Amino acid sequence: MQHRRDKTTLLLFGVCVTFVLYIVLRACIVGLTQDEAYSFFQYVLEGYSKILTLEFVSANNHILNSLLMRSCWLLFGSAEIALRLPNVIAGVVFLLAGLVLVRRLLPSEFQVSGYLLLAANPFLLEYFALARGYGLALALSLIGLWYFIRFLEEGSSLNVTLGILSMSIAVLANFSFLDLLLSYSGVLFLATLESKSSDMARDGKEGSALSMLFP
Repeated sequence: MQHRRDKTTLLLFGVCVTFVLYIVLRACIVGLTQDEAYSFFQYVLEGYSKILTLEFVSANNHILNSLLMRSCWLLFGSAEIALRLPNVIAGVVFLLAGLVLVRRLLPSEFQVSGYLLLAANPFLLEYFALARGYGLALALSLIGLWYFIRFLEEGSSLNVTLGILSMSIAVLANFSFLDLLLSYSGVLFLATLESKSSDMARDGKEGSALSMLFP
């Protein structure tokens, strides 16, 4: 059993590294897309104030991505990999978070197949090889899911705060994730109510038992 578990862990790590190398390779060799170039010339070169003040509103201004893109341009120059570095890092975070989730939620015999279902999609991985907000938002959303699962297991208010924070930053990376934030908040609210109801019911039972023992 331990040998099988170790083999699964090694295989998962190998798959993760393969996907990371694929993302890095794509980020290095693929030329800038029209959307990336538009964001670069209209926002990155113009400064942080134009990005934040929405002086020129455009769907190409994925705010968090534009901010990080400008920072990387100032630090590392205008090479494709430099401008895409935030999303490449987000890809690593996404793959590692997915690895942790499948190991946490699935039995060992289904972990590799579950991980492949999550990550073995070239269209998904392409988001992490481009200087757009989608990759950042996907990684942050998976982190939010991780905190939601931890809340269900532990019931800590810190997990609620960190989960909402992750999802909110994902919206800053791409506004299309606002629907996900609203859904996440609604489910989290219902889960919190259920948790409080269970606690109240348990406290009520304990109180009844004590009243029977000590009338």
